[in-house]
Amino acid sequence: MDPALGGFASQSPIPQTPAIKFFVAGRPRTKNKRKAFVVRKKGKVVGARVVQPEEDKEKQRAFAAVAQDYAPPTPWTCPVRLDLLFVMPIARSWPKKKRDAAVAGTLQHTSTPDTSRLTTFVEDALTGVMYLDDSLVVELHASKVFGHKPGVHVTLTQVEGESSSGR
Repeated sequence: MDPALGGFASQSPIPQTPAIKFFVAGRPRTKNKRKAFVVRKKGKVVGARVVQPEEDKEKQRAFAAVAQDYAPPTPWTCPVRLDLLFVMPIARSWPKKKRDAAVAGTLQHTSTPDTSRLTTFVEDALTGVMYLDDSLVVELHASKVFGHKPGVHVTLTQVEGESSSGR
């Protein structure tokens, strides 16, 4: 028992596997909202159909194509840690003082797109390329910052332990 951990047993350090790191240049993207349509037969509602916009599929394929250059020979089937740093563009129309604050990191990116939608886009784009399914992402860290070179810094690390899905 370790008193520093409130009486809990201390864990030995988890051996780290080499991480996969890469950068995808360009304005970070989100998934557009899916569109739902009512399905009718002879005037009666018989169900609904949900469609993902084709533009989303193209953006995800382009992101996955960059990731493919860094991908393991087969997609991982183990638990994964995903670290994402979204570098958002600085508006040229901003006053110099505001642009300087954005570069210095004292101005936080609190406007749209929101971090969760950016993250969902990346998780879905990497499915089948880096890992078998995005449910394998057990640790996630995502941040938005301003910078002169917009894009997404991606780091994937295998996490020790077994997958509960038996994959």
